[in-house]
Amino acid sequence: MRFFVLLLAARASGLAVRLNKLLPGLSRRKADAAIADGRVTVDGVVADGRTPVERGSEVCLDGETQVWEEREAAKADLTSSDAFLYLKYWKPAGVTCTSDRDDASNVIARGGFDALDQRVFTVGRLDKPSTGLLLLTSDGRACEALLRPSRKKEKRYLVEVDRAPTAGDLRALREGVTIETVAQRDRRAKPLVAKTKPCEVRAPNAKAPRLLEFTLTEGRNRQIRKMCAARGLEVVSLHRTHFAGVTLDGLVAGGWAPLSAKERRRVDAALADR
Repeated sequence: MRFFVLLLAARASGLAVRLNKLLPGLSRRKADAAIADGRVTVDGVVADGRTPVERGSEVCLDGETQVWEEREAAKADLTSSDAFLYLKYWKPAGVTCTSDRDDASNVIARGGFDALDQRVFTVGRLDKPSTGLLLLTSDGRACEALLRPSRKKEKRYLVEVDRAPTAGDLRALREGVTIETVAQRDRRAKPLVAKTKPCEVRAPNAKAPRLLEFTLTEGRNRQIRKMCAARGLEVVSLHRTHFAGVTLDGLVAGGWAPLSAKERRRVDAALADR
């Protein structure tokens, strides 16, 4: 109990950080493994990972000093993304949104993001067969600022289905359909059966009646595929075109680029609204 009291006090004061967040070259899981293997020291002492790291402490991985204080200090500035990488990537089909290096299709290796000087991760996911816009960043604040449904950050998708939907299908999809997804509760995956929130669904091209455009502000696992299945529609292809004001402009399939100045301003606005 005393440990958790100290941890909460350290977080509240802003003077200490969990050790596994301070190893930018490793995923959180591999950082935990490195700590457990005794490869990480704090001020020359092998660390157990339980005690928060205070400002001014020297953190080393395999004897190499980790540069962490500047990055953590920038997190105190809730309106700035300047100290972090923010990238947009046109994900091809077959790429998996994981940082697990044991998965040959992992997005970090396939996109070439492992060559960057900061460890990045995806803000949300697209499933393996899907294509289109992914955001990646080294900023741990981004998920809360951009993904929580209460933030109402729009995600737009072009979806081809196996038959032309009826007017009843479109109305039901807009108003919400009941689907089962998996939710994380108390660090456990639990089934969630609930109606989807109202969203925009339209057929943007009269000459392509099987093509739909979805605009969502929530992001349940495989949501669009399950929404369509609830109406007897099978998704043939799913492609994300927009997310929180960021688009695929300037990209080709498999390519990535830093966010533009305009896109960074939209991210900063979201961070300021956390």
